[in-house]
Amino acid sequence: MSSSRSRSNGDRQFSDARHRDIINRLEASKALGLITDYFVSWVGIAGRLSPVVRAWRNPGTSEDRVRKHIRSSLAEVINFIDLTIVDVDTTGGPLRPSP
Repeated sequence: MSSSRSRSNGDRQFSDARHRDIINRLEASKALGLITDYFVSWVGIAGRLSPVVRAWRNPGTSEDRVRKHIRSSLAEVINFIDLTIVDVDTTGGPLRPSP
């Protein structure tokens, strides 16, 4: 097994510490005013779970800036992330994921 594959498999293992680290980094993004909310879940089979992050961007912040910031912020914690940036409809309509 190659070392890059081992690293990738390790990045897909759920742990309370890893989950807390992701949450702390998303809270920092929230404190910076880049996002208004977020949701983190883990999907996959036991021992091979991958994080899924959905972040609601602040309407005053571009999707590109939010995506780059979150990916950069979480790069120290995980190599792989399923990230969806959600637009907040300020007219009171439903929330919708960005394409």
